[in-house]
Amino acid sequence: MKIAYVGHTAHNKTLSNEFFTNILKDIGEVRYFSYSPDHDGDGAIDVLTAQILDGQYDKVIFWQTEEVAKSVVPALDQRRVILVPMWDGAVTRDGNFWHQFQGLRFISFSRKLHETLLICGLRSSYFQYFSEPAPELDQNIAAGERTAFFWERRPSEALNLSVVYEQCSLLQVEKLYLHAVPDFTQDMAQQRLRILQLNGESIPIFVSGWMEDKSEKEALVSGKTFYFAPRSIEGIGMGVVEALARGQIVVSPDNSTMNEYIGHLSSGILYEPKRPFDIPRLTKSEIKKLSEGAYAHARFGYERWLKDIERLKSMIRSDQRRWLATDYGAHFSNQVAKRAHDRLRSG
Repeated sequence: MKIAYVGHTAHNKTLSNEFFTNILKDIGEVRYFSYSPDHDGDGAIDVLTAQILDGQYDKVIFWQTEEVAKSVVPALDQRRVILVPMWDGAVTRDGNFWHQFQGLRFISFSRKLHETLLICGLRSSYFQYFSEPAPELDQNIAAGERTAFFWERRPSEALNLSVVYEQCSLLQVEKLYLHAVPDFTQDMAQQRLRILQLNGESIPIFVSGWMEDKSEKEALVSGKTFYFAPRSIEGIGMGVVEALARGQIVVSPDNSTMNEYIGHLSSGILYEPKRPFDIPRLTKSEIKKLSEGAYAHARFGYERWLKDIERLKSMIRSDQRRWLATDYGAHFSNQVAKRAHDRLRSG
């Protein structure tokens, strides 16, 4: 099978889509195309459209590149197209936008996005990705000093260093490790000023910059008691998923996709976005319990994900195999359907 993968340029650096592109490699020969909204207006979409149409691909997959799909899809056989939007990009789009893609197949890595697409009458298949958990839970996460990690991606938005610093105070954090790499360079001056303002306060801040070597960042993040969600809304939220896999306690706004992965006070802490300081104070035993809950949830989720990969491959291949939904939110409806089927069989 010959596959064209049209992805977002930012992922060439973060590699947050690598789990998916590796799956595509198992299915067929993949050619990669990249697009960024920053290139709108310079003819990039026209060039990309021509390249895709010239390739005669069996499947064309648009990963968070719906703007390109708008241009390419009318010239393609609908059966060859799969759209993979992300919730952080879809949250502002209404039904009028999605209706132009009637008849196409969607893959959703967010339950909220999946439901939104279904409401619009679109064909969506839901999957929940989990990364491979650590071989065993690091006991120092709960037993050692209270430390925290925060990647401040959007200093100009509500979820910023000032808010997280106050939350750290409430959680009695002793050290805060700040990854000071904002998404937009124009935010760097504001970020530096905020660091200077807070660095003389009670909780010391240890600042890091961009790291090319992924293992360096992993070493920096791992072992910290708390992991603060870097954004208010996520597409998948790879940082959150990876933190759960380490057994870290994620502190996050009660928004998708974070609240699809985290159970409040069972595997993390969720707070009302408009009341960020309304969070519980935790004892040592409660921290230990939350860390164990996060790790157990990640292990169970990863086992589910591994079993679900074949369903994902089947859907990409369009091999017409039938699958029971593995979305645990749909578990009740599955059971109702199964029991009705069993009653019919028994006469």
